[in-house]
Amino acid sequence: MKESTITTTFKSDIKKVWEVVTNNNKYEWRSDLSKIDVSEDGNSFTEYTKNNFPTKFNITLKKPYERYELT
Repeated sequence: MKESTITTTFKSDIKKVWEVVTNNNKYEWRSDLSKIDVSEDGNSFTEYTKNNFPTKFNITLKKPYERYELT
């Protein structure tokens, strides 16, 4: 299994950044994706690359404005 940790600083309102990054129904800003299917309960989603390669994610922690963890 691959593991990735990404950390960055944005000069923007944290609430706006959080909404963009964690809203899996609005992924248009992601130029690498063709679509995202979100589960009914919102606890998992599958991203599809432009070549239709799926990657499934389970949200393990979502602490607003602080942490967003996925497996």
